[in-house]
Amino acid sequence: MFENEKKIFVKNLKEGDIKTKFQIYEKRVRQDKNRNDYIELKLGDRTGKTTARLFFEQAHVQTTFESISKGDVIKLEGQYSEGYNSILVNNPAKISKCSPNEYCLGEFRCVCDKNLEDLLAEIKTTIEAMKNAHLKRLLEDMFNDQAFIDRFKEAPSAMSRHHNYGGGNLEHTVGVLRLCKTISEFYDVDQDLLFSGAILHDVGKTQTYTFEETLPTRTNEEKMISHIIIGERMVHDIIKEKFQDFPGELKNQLSHLILSHHGKHEWGSPIPPETPEAITLHHADLLDSQVKNSLQRRL
Repeated sequence: MFENEKKIFVKNLKEGDIKTKFQIYEKRVRQDKNRNDYIELKLGDRTGKTTARLFFEQAHVQTTFESISKGDVIKLEGQYSEGYNSILVNNPAKISKCSPNEYCLGEFRCVCDKNLEDLLAEIKTTIEAMKNAHLKRLLEDMFNDQAFIDRFKEAPSAMSRHHNYGGGNLEHTVGVLRLCKTISEFYDVDQDLLFSGAILHDVGKTQTYTFEETLPTRTNEEKMISHIIIGERMVHDIIKEKFQDFPGELKNQLSHLILSHHGKHEWGSPIPPETPEAITLHHADLLDSQVKNSLQRRL
């Protein structure tokens, strides 16, 4: 029988028979070459993702499909193929939903594999080196707030695409910051403004992305308003409350960076990037998110 402790993780799957527990990320009914229905599950744990294909007698396909849901942790027994990174299950008795006392959430909650304190230190070092006193004071105020830092370190960057795990937004932020630093060596851009935009561009995700047990989820704010607008409002409100001497034009430029970083209206940006710094930030954000998404899809 299965024990509460999970013995086999995605990272150490090996060819042959397996018996373990995974969380369902996606489920769907597909058809084989003979037009028979089967169930395909996208599964995973905190170490990675895999796929399971459930080939049952047709009478059991729909009942099994309806008995499990996205987010469920399931027990399964089957045969794992390294070549296909897939588990074959051919008996409905070999798969069942776990009750909450049959697993530990920490085994399924995906988290950043980087050291979060090192990533945070890189942001703080960047802030310390800034020459623009207004931007430096603003960022120091935000990154000296422990409650804000805790949310920043916890937030995923998305639900199902790039950096969709605990600490993912911090990792993505530092990735964008590093790209902006490299690009700024080739062009005469305002580095302090650009780096501030990189650090703050997804700050709204501290309020719009959270976790429902182990799966990333959007808050009502993200569904109704989006992290872009919320992030700009967060920065605007801090400036209004604490830094009345903050230059209006500088504030507008910083707001423009945050509001335009997705690049196009159809990609979620209220406005397109118009300044050299905003154009740089948009492409750095796009590069980091798309490359990471492609790497994650390989898993």
